[in-house]
Amino acid sequence: MSHQNAPSAYRIRPGVPADIPRILFLERSIETAPHWNEADYQNCFNLIEEARIKRKLLVAENPETYALLGFTVAKTTELSSSFHLDIEAELESVAVATDAQRLGIGRSLCIAVRDWAKASAAISLDLEVRSRSGAAIALYRSLGFTPYATRPDYYRDPVDDATLMRLILTPPSCGKQASE
Repeated sequence: MSHQNAPSAYRIRPGVPADIPRILFLERSIETAPHWNEADYQNCFNLIEEARIKRKLLVAENPETYALLGFTVAKTTELSSSFHLDIEAELESVAVATDAQRLGIGRSLCIAVRDWAKASAAISLDLEVRSRSGAAIALYRSLGFTPYATRPDYYRDPVDDATLMRLILTPPSCGKQASE
Protein backbone atom coordinates (compact mmCIF):
# COMPACT_ATOMS: atom_id res chain seq x y z
CA MET A 1 0.00 0.00 0.00
CA SER A 2 1.36 3.41 -0.94
CA HIS A 3 1.10 6.37 1.38
CA GLN A 4 2.36 8.97 -1.09
CA ASN A 5 -0.60 11.30 -0.43
CA ALA A 6 -0.88 10.43 3.27
CA PRO A 7 -0.10 13.12 5.81
CA SER A 8 2.81 12.98 8.20
CA ALA A 9 0.62 14.68 10.81
CA TYR A 10 -3.07 14.83 11.60
CA ARG A 11 -5.32 16.25 14.25
CA ILE A 12 -8.46 14.93 15.86
CA ARG A 13 -11.23 17.41 16.57
CA PRO A 14 -14.96 17.39 17.29
CA GLY A 15 -17.00 17.14 14.12
CA VAL A 16 -19.29 19.96 13.03
CA PRO A 17 -22.34 19.86 10.72
CA ALA A 18 -20.25 21.26 7.84
CA ASP A 19 -18.18 18.01 7.95
CA ILE A 20 -21.15 15.81 7.00
CA PRO A 21 -20.77 15.99 3.18
CA ARG A 22 -17.08 15.02 3.47
CA ILE A 23 -17.94 12.22 5.91
CA LEU A 24 -20.58 10.85 3.53
CA PHE A 25 -18.10 10.96 0.65
CA LEU A 26 -15.39 9.20 2.69
CA GLU A 27 -17.60 6.47 4.13
CA ARG A 28 -19.02 5.65 0.70
CA SER A 29 -15.50 5.17 -0.62
CA ILE A 30 -14.91 2.43 1.97
CA GLU A 31 -16.82 -0.75 1.18
CA THR A 32 -16.89 -2.07 4.75
CA ALA A 33 -17.83 1.21 6.46
CA PRO A 34 -21.35 1.56 7.83
CA HIS A 35 -23.30 3.61 5.32
CA TRP A 36 -25.44 6.02 7.27
CA ASN A 37 -27.62 8.70 5.73
CA GLU A 38 -27.16 12.43 6.23
CA ALA A 39 -29.89 12.61 8.89
CA ASP A 40 -28.10 9.99 11.00
CA TYR A 41 -24.98 12.14 11.09
CA GLN A 42 -27.04 15.28 11.69
CA ASN A 43 -28.46 13.60 14.81
CA CYS A 44 -24.99 13.79 16.33
CA PHE A 45 -25.58 17.53 16.72
CA ASN A 46 -29.21 17.54 17.85
CA LEU A 47 -28.93 18.10 21.58
CA ILE A 48 -32.13 17.20 23.37
CA GLU A 49 -32.67 18.24 26.96
CA GLU A 50 -32.95 15.27 29.32
CA ALA A 51 -31.65 12.98 26.56
CA ARG A 52 -30.61 9.52 27.68
CA ILE A 53 -28.46 9.10 24.55
CA LYS A 54 -25.62 11.46 23.63
CA ARG A 55 -23.54 11.16 20.48
CA LYS A 56 -20.02 12.33 19.71
CA LEU A 57 -18.63 12.77 16.20
CA LEU A 58 -14.86 13.16 15.90
CA VAL A 59 -12.88 13.74 12.72
CA ALA A 60 -9.23 13.30 11.83
CA GLU A 61 -7.91 15.78 9.32
CA ASN A 62 -4.69 16.95 7.79
CA PRO A 63 -3.91 20.26 9.57
CA GLU A 64 -2.31 21.72 6.43
CA THR A 65 -4.87 20.81 3.76
CA TYR A 66 -7.91 20.15 5.99
CA ALA A 67 -8.43 16.90 4.07
CA LEU A 68 -10.67 14.49 5.97
CA LEU A 69 -8.64 11.40 6.85
CA GLY A 70 -11.11 9.60 9.07
CA PHE A 71 -13.96 9.92 11.52
CA THR A 72 -15.72 8.13 14.33
CA VAL A 73 -19.17 8.25 15.89
CA ALA A 74 -19.81 7.11 19.45
CA LYS A 75 -22.70 7.31 21.85
CA THR A 76 -23.41 7.05 25.53
CA THR A 77 -26.65 5.70 26.93
CA GLU A 78 -27.87 6.28 30.48
CA LEU A 79 -29.30 3.19 32.14
CA SER A 80 -31.05 3.88 35.41
CA SER A 81 -32.27 1.59 38.12
CA SER A 82 -33.96 2.55 41.35
CA PHE A 83 -30.55 2.93 43.01
CA HIS A 84 -27.97 3.86 40.38
CA LEU A 85 -27.45 5.53 37.08
CA ASP A 86 -24.99 3.67 34.88
CA ILE A 87 -23.74 4.91 31.53
CA GLU A 88 -22.68 2.61 28.71
CA ALA A 89 -20.82 3.75 25.61
CA GLU A 90 -20.69 2.35 22.10
CA LEU A 91 -18.23 2.96 19.30
CA GLU A 92 -20.77 3.05 16.48
CA SER A 93 -18.56 3.76 13.50
CA VAL A 94 -14.93 4.35 12.68
CA ALA A 95 -13.56 4.85 9.18
CA VAL A 96 -10.18 5.88 7.83
CA ALA A 97 -9.46 6.88 4.23
CA THR A 98 -7.80 4.05 2.31
CA ASP A 99 -4.61 6.03 1.60
CA ALA A 100 -4.34 7.03 5.29
CA GLN A 101 -4.74 3.57 6.82
CA ARG A 102 -2.02 2.01 8.97
CA LEU A 103 -0.74 5.42 10.12
CA GLY A 104 -2.28 5.33 13.60
CA ILE A 105 -5.33 7.42 12.73
CA GLY A 106 -7.84 4.68 13.58
CA ARG A 107 -6.03 4.04 16.88
CA SER A 108 -6.06 7.75 17.73
CA LEU A 109 -9.78 8.02 16.93
CA CYS A 110 -10.53 4.99 19.14
CA ILE A 111 -8.44 6.41 21.99
CA ALA A 112 -10.28 9.73 21.69
CA VAL A 113 -13.61 7.87 21.94
CA ARG A 114 -12.37 5.87 24.92
CA ASP A 115 -11.30 9.09 26.66
CA TRP A 116 -14.67 10.74 25.90
CA ALA A 117 -16.51 7.68 27.24
CA LYS A 118 -14.43 7.73 30.43
CA ALA A 119 -15.04 11.48 30.86
CA SER A 120 -18.76 10.75 30.41
CA ALA A 121 -18.56 8.26 33.32
CA ALA A 122 -19.32 5.25 31.11
CA ILE A 123 -18.80 1.85 32.69
CA SER A 124 -17.98 0.14 29.38
CA LEU A 125 -17.32 0.82 25.71
CA ASP A 126 -18.80 -1.69 23.25
CA LEU A 127 -18.36 -2.15 19.51
CA GLU A 128 -19.14 -4.62 16.77
CA VAL A 129 -16.77 -5.43 13.95
CA ARG A 130 -16.81 -7.66 10.90
CA SER A 131 -15.42 -11.05 11.94
CA ARG A 132 -13.14 -11.11 8.88
CA SER A 133 -11.60 -7.71 9.72
CA GLY A 134 -8.44 -9.12 11.25
CA ALA A 135 -6.57 -5.81 11.35
CA ALA A 136 -9.48 -4.02 13.07
CA ILE A 137 -9.90 -6.83 15.61
CA ALA A 138 -6.16 -6.74 16.33
CA LEU A 139 -6.36 -2.96 16.86
CA TYR A 140 -9.31 -3.27 19.25
CA ARG A 141 -7.60 -6.08 21.18
CA SER A 142 -4.45 -3.94 21.52
CA LEU A 143 -6.63 -1.24 23.09
CA GLY A 144 -7.99 -3.71 25.66
CA PHE A 145 -11.28 -4.76 24.03
CA THR A 146 -12.27 -8.40 24.44
CA PRO A 147 -14.76 -10.35 22.31
CA TYR A 148 -17.90 -11.50 24.12
CA ALA A 149 -20.41 -12.59 21.44
CA THR A 150 -21.00 -13.18 17.72
CA ARG A 151 -23.98 -12.21 15.56
CA PRO A 152 -24.10 -14.68 12.65
CA ASP A 153 -24.56 -13.20 9.16
CA TYR A 154 -25.07 -9.72 10.62
CA TYR A 155 -23.38 -7.80 7.80
CA ARG A 156 -24.37 -7.69 4.13
CA ASP A 157 -22.37 -6.89 0.99
CA PRO A 158 -20.36 -8.96 1.74
CA VAL A 159 -22.08 -11.26 4.24
CA ASP A 160 -20.10 -11.60 7.45
CA ASP A 161 -20.60 -12.26 11.14
CA ALA A 162 -20.32 -9.45 13.67
CA THR A 163 -17.90 -9.89 16.56
CA LEU A 164 -19.05 -7.95 19.62
CA MET A 165 -16.24 -6.57 21.78
CA ARG A 166 -16.18 -4.69 25.08
CA LEU A 167 -13.73 -2.57 27.03
CA ILE A 168 -14.53 -2.22 30.74
CA LEU A 169 -13.93 1.37 31.86
CA THR A 170 -15.25 1.36 35.46
CA PRO A 171 -17.07 -1.21 37.58
CA PRO A 172 -20.88 -1.26 37.14
CA SER A 173 -23.04 0.70 39.57
CA CYS A 174 -20.23 3.02 40.53
CA GLY A 175 -21.89 5.80 38.56
CA LYS A 176 -24.00 8.65 39.80
CA GLN A 177 -26.86 8.14 42.20
CA ALA A 178 -30.12 7.89 40.26
CA SER A 179 -31.65 10.74 42.27
CA GLU A 180 -28.95 13.21 41.16
